[in-house]
Amino acid sequence: MAYFLLEPEVASELGQHTELDTRMHPLRVHRLHYEITDWLGDELLESFPCFLLSRRLGERAAAEGLTGFELADVEVTLSPEAEELLALAAPAQAASPVQIYKVYYDSPGADTGSNTSLNAEYVVLKNTGRSAVSLTGWTLRDARGYVYTFGTFTLGAGKAVVVRTGKGTNSSTHRYWGRTWYVWNNTGDTATLRTRSGSLVDTCSWNRVGSDYRYC
Repeated sequence: MAYFLLEPEVASELGQHTELDTRMHPLRVHRLHYEITDWLGDELLESFPCFLLSRRLGERAAAEGLTGFELADVEVTLSPEAEELLALAAPAQAASPVQIYKVYYDSPGADTGSNTSLNAEYVVLKNTGRSAVSLTGWTLRDARGYVYTFGTFTLGAGKAVVVRTGKGTNSSTHRYWGRTWYVWNNTGDTATLRTRSGSLVDTCSWNRVGSDYRYC
């Protein structure tokens, strides 16, 4: 039998939104907020009592049938120092023609969780450029870390696509997250759009002030 020694990178600390049950041993994590301070790019990170895996490594571990662990969503943010270093290191890039155009974060009526209600919560992305843009592998996420990943999809020049929270049949104008509960926080949230490589494309934030939606 072969054994391997794993030495995870320590790239951060637990953020203020982390929720722990300290009455148990090992500690039970109900919500994990991971604030990166200095990441060198490893796919396995450590911050007691949890480990973080990249999406690729997590999918590989599950595919190999490994046991003894549980995968869950995590909120990942950058510390002010990390944001400053990232801004200094990043080369200047032309703004993407694809933008977050509108977020309808408060579905009309009572939040019953029905598929109709879920699909009335949505994000509109618009391609303002003159050329089609492939969104394959792009991600749309909220502040808590819920992520929608585009499958094979191209957004035509001057076209828009609506990403709805519930279930439905994907088309050239509508994509469906497939969730069974709401994503966007009515009282305040941030929608973030990134490319397949993780480059930031656009963000849209709001604090509810008498409206159910926001144009970005």
